[in-house]
Amino acid sequence: MFFYLSVFILIIFLIYTNALTDAPNAISTVVGTKVLKFKNAAFISAIFNLIRNNCYEHF
Repeated sequence: MFFYLSVFILIIFLIYTNALTDAPNAISTVVGTKVLKFKNAAFISAIFNLIRNNCYEHF
C-alpha cells in the first residue's frame, strides 16, 4: 500500500512541476524564434492562464 501511495504522490508532483514549466517554455519558444515580442507573448500567456484557472475552478 505504501508503494502505491508513494507512486501516486510522485505522479502528482511530476504533473504539478510539468505544469509550472509549460508557460515559460511556450513564451521562450515564440520569443526565441521571433514570432512574437516578449511583451505580446507574456500578455497572451497571462490571458490563457486566467482562462485556464477559471475553467478549473468550475470542475
